[in-house]
Amino acid sequence: MDELISVIVPIYNVEKQLKRCINSIINQTYKNIQILLIDDGSKDSSGKICDDFSKYDTRIIVLHQDNTGVSATRNKGIELAEGRYICFIDSDDYIEKNYIEELHQLMKDEKIDLGICDLNYKYTNKEDCWSTVGKKTINLKNVSEEIFLELNEKYLLYGPYNKIFKSSIIKKQKIRFIKEMSYGEDLIFNLSYLQYVKMIKTTNQTRYNYIADIDNSLANKYRADRFKTGKIIFEELYKFFEINGMLSEKSKKYLYGRVFDDAYNNICECVKNQSCKESLKELKKILFDQKIKESYAYIDNRKYSANLIKLMHHKKVVIIYIYIKMALKNIN
Repeated sequence: MDELISVIVPIYNVEKQLKRCINSIINQTYKNIQILLIDDGSKDSSGKICDDFSKYDTRIIVLHQDNTGVSATRNKGIELAEGRYICFIDSDDYIEKNYIEELHQLMKDEKIDLGICDLNYKYTNKEDCWSTVGKKTINLKNVSEEIFLELNEKYLLYGPYNKIFKSSIIKKQKIRFIKEMSYGEDLIFNLSYLQYVKMIKTTNQTRYNYIADIDNSLANKYRADRFKTGKIIFEELYKFFEINGMLSEKSKKYLYGRVFDDAYNNICECVKNQSCKESLKELKKILFDQKIKESYAYIDNRKYSANLIKLMHHKKVVIIYIYIKMALKNIN
């Protein structure tokens, strides 16, 4: 009999997308799956939708709980998971019919500790954006910097989705999502898991469909702590690259570019959502941060205006505020 695979789905107020997600799971070509639908205190009909599906498919287990956040909800799924392998699926996304079968195929080699497939970003008003690294077997103890950077730059290592994990590693090493983090907790989880991984295998024979432009999606919510969290992620990634002998100038450019992106996005979100006084306070705090000072040597000038970089470098707080305020007004 095929090995049992646990599929963990954290759910919160996604009644419009949830049926598509669940249908994509129950209609998999690989049948021996445990489907954990964890309703994290939804206020819409999401909980009822889960219950209705469970009446017709005995593989589905539904848990209703008070709202605790996506990290605690995924952790609850890990506790309940009985499968040899674990997959995570976000409730507003969906998977191809052969998704679990193809991921399981990667794990048939006992040496493989993590399987990864293509990631397809889907938008309402523009073309899909597809991330792929093709078919590869990666030895983490002797990985080339180029391949690992490619996995990072294409966001294939970031979320817990588009992957299949060994349940034994997660449970034995007590790897969990950090409940206190509202952003980047999934990458920290993956980096914790990677500490115990020797071999990774990738495939382009299936894909995970990530819905990128839903208003209530966690990825699209305003986060006042984006830069603060971005620095935590920077430190973890920097440490991982350093330990694995991949901390070249090219890697530093990627890492510092990433933390600068978080700083810039934090500033834009703050200007858009907060008062002038609060925005100037946050802007000043970011501009005087040591990581931002260090990042200027690695910024891609093709991505950001040279004038903006100059203003930031010289800490022209008020002028930067006006600059970004006008830029956001022109976008809208």
